[in-house]
Amino acid sequence: MYPDDTVQHAGVTIRAEKKFFHIYKHFHKDHPAVNKERNFQILTVACLLVKREPFFQAGGFDESYRNGCEDVDLCLRFGQQGLQLLYNHRSVVHHLES
Repeated sequence: MYPDDTVQHAGVTIRAEKKFFHIYKHFHKDHPAVNKERNFQILTVACLLVKREPFFQAGGFDESYRNGCEDVDLCLRFGQQGLQLLYNHRSVVHHLES
């Protein structure tokens, strides 16, 4: 969440031109689309809960990324392992972006 109670991150999608974007960015925290638990191919890992074993099996974060895309890369590798990523709307974090 941003300090004004709008959404910073609530799931990531990939557009046809292979660019990713944060859906629901700047939606109000009470918007129905934001308050729905669902699976995504990619989540922002500013706040992520994952068991140790799958994290290391996926290779962890690729440290060659510089503050960006390391979470996209990790999530895509989770998907290659057959893992599902769940967006939990009940978990709320105020995150100072970057």
